[in-house]
Amino acid sequence: MKGMKFFTKPLAILIVMVLIMSTAVCAASAEDASLAAAEGLRSIGLFLGRGDDALGNPNFDLDSESNRMEGLIMFLRFIGEYDVARTSDYSSPFTDVTGEYDRAIVAYAFQMGHTKGVSDTEFDPHSTMTATQFLTFTLRALGYSEEDGDFRWDSAWEKTDQLGITQGQFDDWNNSLLRGDIAIVTVFALEQPFKDSEQTLLGALIDDGVFQRLAEQGLIVDENILVIIQAGVMDSIVDFVNILTETVIYEIASQTESNDGQAQQPTGGGGGADSGSGDSGGSGDGGGSGNTGSGGPTQQQIAAARAQLTEEIDAKLSALTAGTGMSISAGLDPNQDGQGNISVSGAGASTLQGFIGSGVMALITNTDFSFSSVAIGGDLPNIPDLPTTGSVTAWISFLNTLNPNTPISEANGMTITFNFTHNGTATTMTYTINVG
Repeated sequence: MKGMKFFTKPLAILIVMVLIMSTAVCAASAEDASLAAAEGLRSIGLFLGRGDDALGNPNFDLDSESNRMEGLIMFLRFIGEYDVARTSDYSSPFTDVTGEYDRAIVAYAFQMGHTKGVSDTEFDPHSTMTATQFLTFTLRALGYSEEDGDFRWDSAWEKTDQLGITQGQFDDWNNSLLRGDIAIVTVFALEQPFKDSEQTLLGALIDDGVFQRLAEQGLIVDENILVIIQAGVMDSIVDFVNILTETVIYEIASQTESNDGQAQQPTGGGGGADSGSGDSGGSGDGGGSGNTGSGGPTQQQIAAARAQLTEEIDAKLSALTAGTGMSISAGLDPNQDGQGNISVSGAGASTLQGFIGSGVMALITNTDFSFSSVAIGGDLPNIPDLPTTGSVTAWISFLNTLNPNTPISEANGMTITFNFTHNGTATTMTYTINVG
């Protein structure tokens, strides 16, 4: 398999979409960004959970806090240094860490500059990990330093908000950190470049062979991810994390809307100067609002919203098919009556599932648009109609009903109707797919 590098980009995209489907199903049903993050990270071996439940499913325990020892272990997993840390023979000045395994972990983190403890002689492994402590670990791993004035440990969220690793959900040094919060922070940190560099943390993990090692240890159980790793198509890991991030952003936005715009804030305590046991031994770790005003949206506003949707679809599809020999473009009908088209040429053996999954999922996780419903029509014999329902859930359900070998040519004449809101304007747009 090592020499198997002939995957085309459409196939890589399809593999990514097969992976993201299971993630998004869980997220949509639970309306929980942290679950989407945890499921996605588990697919690539970076989030293990606390064992399995009675049905054999991973117990992520996302609503629980972590102590500082467990939080440090989870952190070292996601930056790809856990294996090195647990077998290291460094020493540290901390006298309150017991057990050979924990001492090795903490000593490594101390020597690498990830942690400074809560005092000169204490790491305080059993106290609650606070948000600012974990964010401090993360910033240091990305090359940022308190000594250089990049951030303050007791308000690390200010820097992570600036970088986009957090989204304003923390605002106090004493904010507690749930395991679900750690999953979300990890997703955004993976796409973050190191200080004064263009390389991302995810890119460094790929270059360092972290995913190959995780696969060898049996920590990557998803067969599609294993195929990607064995084939060397590591760009697909990047695509997967990109789509995972968009899914998490969508879920965060949905939760914010459901709470009347109030961001969810964890509460609780903890403490420490820099900022196991739970994972000891290494076994675990809506709808849019309408326009205000009595007159409703103008025709100009409706036309602008439809044009923006068409432009976004065209951009997403063009980006996904660049360099593949396939051409897909979206166009708005000159009459601007809510009827448009999506033209496909050079599709070859590309599949409908990959085309729709990649293009539409990338679209509906764009927070510039709010989709109240999506529907499939056209009375095509080999393609089921999609019930008009919530957009993410609907698309995932539809994709799961498709035969993964169905070619794009079967979609000729299929219609896709979006009910959406953009810039406060609610409207409908229907596209007919034309496959040449």
